[in-house]
Amino acid sequence: MKNVIKLLTLALLLSASLRSFADGEHWTWNHNLYPFNATFVAVINLDGVEQRSDQLEIGAFYDGICRGSIICEYEERKDRYFAYLTINGEDGMVMNFRLWDHETDSELDVTCSATYTFHGNDQFGRPSSPYVFYFITNPKQIVFNGIVNEQWSVAGNWEGNALPAEGDIAIVNAPCQLDQDAEVLQLVVNDDKSLTITEGHTLTAGSIESNAATKLVVADGGQLVCDNREGVFATVQKFVEGYGEGSDKWCFIASPLVEEMAHADVGNLVNEEGYDLYAFDQAASDGLEWRNFKDNTLTLNPGEGYLYANTANATLEFAGELNSTVDKVSLSYGSDYTQAGWNLIGNPYTRNAYADRSYYVLDEDGAALNPIAASEAVVIKPCTGIMVKASAEGEKVSFSPNAPSGSKGNLRMLVSSASRSTSSDCAIVSFNTNDDLAKFVFHSGGPKLSIPQGEKEFAIVSAEREGEIPVNFKAGENGNYTISVNASHVDMDYLHLIDNLTGDDVNLLETPSYSFNARVADYASRFKIVFICGDGPSTDSETFAYFNGMEWVIDYEGEAVLQMLDAKGRIVFSKDAVHRVTTTGMAPGVYMFRLVCGNDVKMQKIVVR
Repeated sequence: MKNVIKLLTLALLLSASLRSFADGEHWTWNHNLYPFNATFVAVINLDGVEQRSDQLEIGAFYDGICRGSIICEYEERKDRYFAYLTINGEDGMVMNFRLWDHETDSELDVTCSATYTFHGNDQFGRPSSPYVFYFITNPKQIVFNGIVNEQWSVAGNWEGNALPAEGDIAIVNAPCQLDQDAEVLQLVVNDDKSLTITEGHTLTAGSIESNAATKLVVADGGQLVCDNREGVFATVQKFVEGYGEGSDKWCFIASPLVEEMAHADVGNLVNEEGYDLYAFDQAASDGLEWRNFKDNTLTLNPGEGYLYANTANATLEFAGELNSTVDKVSLSYGSDYTQAGWNLIGNPYTRNAYADRSYYVLDEDGAALNPIAASEAVVIKPCTGIMVKASAEGEKVSFSPNAPSGSKGNLRMLVSSASRSTSSDCAIVSFNTNDDLAKFVFHSGGPKLSIPQGEKEFAIVSAEREGEIPVNFKAGENGNYTISVNASHVDMDYLHLIDNLTGDDVNLLETPSYSFNARVADYASRFKIVFICGDGPSTDSETFAYFNGMEWVIDYEGEAVLQMLDAKGRIVFSKDAVHRVTTTGMAPGVYMFRLVCGNDVKMQKIVVR
């Protein structure tokens, strides 16, 4: 995957330049002929295998004349062989690439999947994420003529009656619908022809030749994965459901194009009968952070997100050159702002991605914001925006194609109103580090569920695998509400919701939801949730009960109440001021000790044999 680096260190640039003019290269060139250069930190992939050799030399050529070459060298820290390539030229020169093998002292009969259009001072790749030059031995060219129909999957539509394979060059010479996942070395869409990637399908290509947006269409729900996106033109679509006479169906949109564009230039975005378009500005005050651009021109940029709604169904069309410069989205932060650090950003790619921090998305009804923990494997689709929060200046968000792994699960709490079916709110207790997300209110009139931490409120907090956490609730209107708790990717040994107002103690393992009456004037500190994950007993730091071979010794100071609960959360006994407990004669199984010392509650799992 190509990574465009806006700023390389001076040392790396000097190192790359010096290596480019070192002795030993087969190809030579006059580096003083042109005043401008472009640099690559790259690896070489041949026939699908990354090469591990210091005998390979890569050269860049324009009109058959070498404009730069370098021999690969080994980097021990990365255990990879890098080509620190510098190219000299003038803007607009289209370069191709060749390989020389110093071991056999001959040029390899291979083809590079990509060409490069020279721009002075371009910088590509870094050691942690190098640019990849893909070469293949004698690739086959497979031409789509569409003799049978427009479906990619029909072999009869291709010359030779065979679909293109991973190492082939696919040439589209008739209107084509990609109706299956496909991977090719290179895609070429001929003039006046088109390829549409349909919903649910992905095209992966080492490089693409499409110099007009009408040639390549990525339908809503489709994905285009291209290692070299520079100079690739396409039309990327996003379907937006109309809200009609209602007030929901909001959505966060984002542009996947490299150039900024006026919102009126986005196909089907403007609806004369009614639409709304907002940008978020954390620096605004008096509740005007959402700035309406319906009657003014809004410039859409890659990596930025916008709030949009339309009275009618619309398929937005972003037509132009695909983004190849934004790989990390920079965040704004102003410590003095009421909404300090909040940013509405967007997936800058034409593929599904995962953000490296927790964020908000709009729910399916477009009526409420849902928090998503960074540890969750929830994809962000192309042309989709998310709301994130920076805690300091200089922070960035990466959009990765790789799903997070090793999640320890979470508890998702959802509250909904009985009188307003679309009115809901969510908060999460995550058992993964660095999942914290501050609370953001999208609709001020709905119910509000949050987790207080000090003087701040959070939508997501990272927690240990057992404990007690307060949960705040504020009613949007007087009435009945239901709160439900779902344990995701984690088994729970104990899960209770305590209603501080009524005293109700709900065993969520038996009854996963709780209905209650609330008034707008009620205090926010309504609930607390007490839990133990099912992965073994407490850590030593939390252990308060010790088995001496005959009885349990309970270690605490001051006044306390000790409760013992069975596996279903039912109280077996409750005793005041007890320090020794015998379990002789009790049925074998897993039990819980719950020690209540004032506001401090400790839980410990024990096993009776």
